[in-house]
Amino acid sequence: MSDVLETGHTPYLPIEITDTIIDLLQTDSKAILSSCTLVSRSWLPRSRLHLFTRVQVLELKTRFEPFIELLTQAGGPRLDPPISTTIKRLRLDASGGAGKKDILFNTPAPLTMVMLKMLLSNLPNLLDLDIHGVKLTWLEPGPPDTGDVIAIPDLIHLNSLTLDSFTTSSKDPSDFISSLSLFSSIDVLRISDVFHIDIPEDPAAIAAHPTLVMTNPYFPSHLEISSIEVRDDDCTPFLLALLQKTASVETINKLGVVCRTRVHADALGSFLDNVGAKIRKISVDIVMLFQEPLSPTVVDALHIPACTALTHLNLRISLILDLRNRLNTRMFIAASRLIACASRTVQTVVLNILLGGSYVGVNKFKSLIQTMTTEFKWLQSVIKQKGSRLCIRWNGLERMVKRVEKRERVEDQLCGLVRSHLLELDADGMLTFGGDVEDLYCHAHVLSKSERARQFDFMAMIQRIVSDDFLIGSGVRTNRRRRRFL
Repeated sequence: MSDVLETGHTPYLPIEITDTIIDLLQTDSKAILSSCTLVSRSWLPRSRLHLFTRVQVLELKTRFEPFIELLTQAGGPRLDPPISTTIKRLRLDASGGAGKKDILFNTPAPLTMVMLKMLLSNLPNLLDLDIHGVKLTWLEPGPPDTGDVIAIPDLIHLNSLTLDSFTTSSKDPSDFISSLSLFSSIDVLRISDVFHIDIPEDPAAIAAHPTLVMTNPYFPSHLEISSIEVRDDDCTPFLLALLQKTASVETINKLGVVCRTRVHADALGSFLDNVGAKIRKISVDIVMLFQEPLSPTVVDALHIPACTALTHLNLRISLILDLRNRLNTRMFIAASRLIACASRTVQTVVLNILLGGSYVGVNKFKSLIQTMTTEFKWLQSVIKQKGSRLCIRWNGLERMVKRVEKRERVEDQLCGLVRSHLLELDADGMLTFGGDVEDLYCHAHVLSKSERARQFDFMAMIQRIVSDDFLIGSGVRTNRRRRRFL
């Protein structure tokens, strides 16, 4: 008797519906998407499209070449669409999951320009590139007879480029700067944890630094950056000086920096003097800047008023729960002064408060807040004069309170205490609170209850179909040993 079942007994879904189902499942685990690839050949292209949208390559030293081989495989029905065209977000992690301390004391894997050019030339739809734990090594391209035949037809545009926990072979910024010449534009450039690179901070040394000479053959003067986030304070003055020598002065509109010294503040002020009119969003970490007694000249040095079209001002300050000294007062006074001198175009002010101390005690926090009544009143007055919305975010609760339920309860109590000192803003709908976040620019997508319910229904249907082992639309039932189409 034939193993072929009647088509009428087999569930059939049009490809348009299955594509929509798979699209809605893309935010779930890769295991579900992998299951979708086993259901039917008609499900394979859409499943692969999402399955390989985000890719992470660990152990770069041993896995880079196999990854390139995977990208350059010949096409065919089992490789449609080709993986190289589906990858939009790629993370190269040479550390293999090692911590920052391990990277600091070990020799990182090299990422040469030949490797980077080879990678970019095989990823035509790449949008986000995250490079972690590598040693950037710029090798100047030689003449054609040297065998350097890897070329990129056009300069690359990226939505984001992240360089984290990296160093360079030159021990100065030249390899890093030359690497940027491969790109035409970058919407968001993130720099953090730069190791073993001699980067000057003194303004005179920066002005005379040989790597910032625009006549260098691989200086990225053409580069257009829309947003930059510098999380390594030692790099702040140098990178701001670099941007001012590129086409980014015409495109920059978002800025995030760490200012820990007066030198950093002066560098930011000088930068804003030149491009402040284009800045729409600015984030400044002033946690360390005002550890010493507050000087009004430090606030003035930041030149926040130069941002005449500013709409979002994010300030990262600290609140030490173990201390009743003037440090907490300085932070709030500094924040209020910066807000007061900002343009009236500011629509949203974010105070990202880093909680310090050994333990978050609600009674301890309550007594601390009561000693700062004057500072809160001033903050409220400044916000009302601007007509802006104030968002307060807590940073550090996850570290101090491990249990989720208790942490949520403590957070609610902290918000209630602060709200009681900002009653006018709360009554006018100008006060909101945010959760424990690290990145002021990072906004996670939160699904509504109806969206979650809809995805759950689709997932249940997918799992039911997969468990029955149907080849949708073919009229043929497979055996219990599922074929892999990857």
